[in-house]
Amino acid sequence: MTTTFAASKIVRALRAAQLHDAPRQQLLQLACERIRAAGAPYSSVYAYMLHDGELVLEAYAGRETPHLRIPVGVGVCGTAVATGRDQNVGFTDAHHRAVKEVADALAVLL
Repeated sequence: MTTTFAASKIVRALRAAQLHDAPRQQLLQLACERIRAAGAPYSSVYAYMLHDGELVLEAYAGRETPHLRIPVGVGVCGTAVATGRDQNVGFTDAHHRAVKEVADALAVLL
């Protein structure tokens, strides 16, 4: 399945759920599940939302994570938010800012 086709199917599912007045958390969960179902490289998908200076996990599909809250400026995700720039970190277990849940990934693109 091409990325564009997969993305359009996910957007359609989210629009349909929204039309049926699905609450925000349900939409986030649906997005995580549909993205993960698209297959590699999405073995786990996490939806963090910014609340009072930290990223808060609101939905996920795949492996559980102990990282329910990530302070802005900490780890790869927190750094992306703090700098407003994508973080492309190769081989994250060697990177001092990598958050543990992505330590087994070969590359992370935020």
